[in-house]
Amino acid sequence: MADKGIFDYLGVFIQNPDKALILAGLSGIEKFLAMGALIGLKEGTENKFLEQIEKKGWIKIIESLQTHENIEIYQLAVNILERFQA
Repeated sequence: MADKGIFDYLGVFIQNPDKALILAGLSGIEKFLAMGALIGLKEGTENKFLEQIEKKGWIKIIESLQTHENIEIYQLAVNILERFQA
């Protein structure tokens, strides 16, 4: 799924002013990161999705969403950063 460009749309979603799209983007990123963590544990490697997110500069965007007025967006951004960032 990530190889088909779907992953890249999540970055577009989290930069959109629409709250529903931001939430969808964050939820998708969270799911990719969870999957990457499981694959990493199984294969003894780093989370390849976390590496991609860092290279794309999405961590800074997610960090900025910690100050979003919408509590769901704020909570999801905080959860992603606390759970997956080294």
